[in-house]
Amino acid sequence: MRPLLLQRCRSVHTAVFTLTLVAITACSTTQSGGRSANPLTDLISTANASGYSDQATAMSDGVVTDAELINGAVGARACAKAAGADVSSITQRPDGTIDYSFAVPEGADQNAIVNAADQCQDVHLKLLELAYARTTSRPKLLDLVKACLQRRGHIDGLDPSSLTQQGIGRALATAQDPASRAITQCNASSITETVIVE
Repeated sequence: MRPLLLQRCRSVHTAVFTLTLVAITACSTTQSGGRSANPLTDLISTANASGYSDQATAMSDGVVTDAELINGAVGARACAKAAGADVSSITQRPDGTIDYSFAVPEGADQNAIVNAADQCQDVHLKLLELAYARTTSRPKLLDLVKACLQRRGHIDGLDPSSLTQQGIGRALATAQDPASRAITQCNASSITETVIVE
């Protein structure tokens, strides 16, 4: 199982939180008696023990939906804002990646705001991210590009080596022939972010 990627970049004036959802196939176990066990029991226990009841409730049915994950991000973002951070919009890419960032205002106590934002992430979102990764499968960027090329009628006749990460990279670097331009356009449409919360 690939781990969920949560990227946190910090500099003197800016800290960026990026929630990156990765494609993971959901697994379930069966208890004696044929009933499916909740694959999130350990995370629910951690949430309850930590007092994160909203996260525990969202995970109680064994699945974290897009809406529940977005609600967690909204809560974490609002909490960071209340702690004094300047926050960005929450955006979502076609591959399901949800992003938001915050900046530490000039003259503010960077350590205090970054620590508060870390706590906001823990209280509102951290366990939901882990649960979402366990129970949800997302399309990979390469699959989105291939689907776009298929819809546009460009996939037939393309050299199969152009439909790899390296091939797309070469097409993005050159973009001179029609196939390379189509790959470039499909790549751009596959990474375009949509603002979901201002």
